[in-house]
Amino acid sequence: MKLLAAIRIAVVSMLVMTSVLLHAATAPGTALLNQAEMRYFDPLEGRVVVVRSNISRVMVAESPAFELDQDKTRAASGTVHQHRPYPDQYR
Repeated sequence: MKLLAAIRIAVVSMLVMTSVLLHAATAPGTALLNQAEMRYFDPLEGRVVVVRSNISRVMVAESPAFELDQDKTRAASGTVHQHRPYPDQYR
């Protein structure tokens, strides 16, 4: 349990340090994982209880890039993905 906590702290620390250096430079297709953790003291059991959330996963998509040509037209590169939280049948 202590090893898992130490690994978790090391990973979070590395992410925080590298996020400053690589702000908004996450490569498309990268999976970002997150899990919340809460601790509280249960006086009836006399111990600290740890509660963890589900692990959330977000995939980084490409960001469209625009380029202004000499003739003042815009050309887009990349792909835009539209997320629909519910299937059409629930709308």
